[in-house]
Amino acid sequence: MYHFPSYLTDDCNLLGQISSLNTNTLNHTLEHLKNHTNPIEELETLTIPIEEAKKHITKSPVNCLHFEELMEKHGIKKFDFLNIDTEGLDYEIIMSMEIQKYLPSIICVETVHFDSYESGEFTKYMEKNNYIRIQKFTLYSEVYVIAKKT
Repeated sequence: MYHFPSYLTDDCNLLGQISSLNTNTLNHTLEHLKNHTNPIEELETLTIPIEEAKKHITKSPVNCLHFEELMEKHGIKKFDFLNIDTEGLDYEIIMSMEIQKYLPSIICVETVHFDSYESGEFTKYMEKNNYIRIQKFTLYSEVYVIAKKT
C-alpha cells in the first residue's frame, strides 16, 4: 500500500485519506487535486505543496487474498451485489474472477482508472457473461445487471 506518513497527515486529513495499491493511481490522484478547477477546502490546509508531498510517499506491506480465496475462506457461494473499488486494481480483480460461479445480480465497478483497452475488454467480458450496463454511476463507476441467469 502506498500512502503518506503520519507526520504529513497530522495537520491535513486529506493526505491521510489518499492511498493506493498502485503508485500511478496515487500520483494521478495528486495531479488531479493539484489541477482541480475548484480546489476542495482540504487542499488549502496542506502544510506542504503536493510536489513535495509526492517525495514522501511511503510503501507498507498489505496481506491480500485473491477473490476466490476470500469467498472460500468465508464459505460464500452466492451473493446478489458486488462492489469493486480498489483504487486502481479494479480491472485486474474483475477480470480474474470466475463471475459465472457466483452470478451476482448487480455489479458496480470503479472504472475511472481503466485505460481505453481495459475499458473495451471489460465491456466485452461483462457482455460475454450476460451483464448489461444500466448506467454510468457518477464519473467513477459503472453499474451492471445480469440480463438473465444461465
